[in-house]
Amino acid sequence: MRESSTSLRVYFGIAGVLYFLFTGFLFALMGPLGLGGAFGNLFIGSPLAVINTILNIVWSIGYIYFAFALPGYLNPERSKYVKIFLVLPVAMMLLYAGIGFLTSGQIDFITPIIGALITWYLYANVRRLSNPPAPVPSPVR
Repeated sequence: MRESSTSLRVYFGIAGVLYFLFTGFLFALMGPLGLGGAFGNLFIGSPLAVINTILNIVWSIGYIYFAFALPGYLNPERSKYVKIFLVLPVAMMLLYAGIGFLTSGQIDFITPIIGALITWYLYANVRRLSNPPAPVPSPVR
C-alpha cells in the first residue's frame, strides 16, 4: 500500500498521542496515584527515569507537531529534519535497553524491535514522498 501525506500525518498524530499517553503522561502520573514504582515516575523516580519521561513527552509533542506540519517537510531540502527526528527515538530506545541490561541483567527486545519497525515504515514513506519522481525518459527516434 502506498501511503499519501495525509495518511502519514494520521500515523504521526496517532503515534504522538499514544506515545504521550503510554510512555510519558501515564508514567508521570503513576507515582501520585500510587500505581507505579520508580520507572517513568516523574515525581519520585530515579534521575534516569525522570529524564526518560521528559524525553518521551518531548518526542510525543514532536510527533504531534509533524502530524500538522508534515506537508511542509516533504521536500528534499527539509525532509532531513523528519528523518533525523525518526531515527533518534530508536537510538534512545536502544540506549535505554542497553542501560536496562547493564543495571538489571535483563534486556527488553520487543519494544526496540517494534519501535524500529514502525520507525522504518514511517522513514521509508517520508523518504519516498520527499524525493521527486524520476523523469520518464522519452522514446528515442
